[in-house]
Amino acid sequence: MSSASISSKPLLKRPLDLFYITYFTFNVITFLFIDGQNFYPSELVPEALKRVVQDYLKDSGDPFVLALRAHDRQYIWFATSMWSSLVFQNPVYLLSIWGLLKDEKRIYPIMASYGMLGEFAVSQEYSDWIH
Repeated sequence: MSSASISSKPLLKRPLDLFYITYFTFNVITFLFIDGQNFYPSELVPEALKRVVQDYLKDSGDPFVLALRAHDRQYIWFATSMWSSLVFQNPVYLLSIWGLLKDEKRIYPIMASYGMLGEFAVSQEYSDWIH
């Protein structure tokens, strides 16, 4: 018997789960269409999506994404974070969405592992900004 069948509540009665589903869905979409461009063959990316990234880089001068594209070894931690997003975080997002939709309580430790990894990536960025 799964933990979902014990005390399943409707999603609209679980506002925090609804928030997490929205957050994870947004992150999956953002990765697939924007961040994932760093991994896909260029010919597979529609021109409109390429322009979104080009405009973002032109307007923001994001040092992390620019360093990633230039293969700057000083920011190897950011490249590692992006690979982590591809092979770990996005699968966790999808699994979490599924688990939250099913009100599956066993998903929370998996979500916590994502949270710890996310905190590590953010602390690396802050550390880089400070120095």
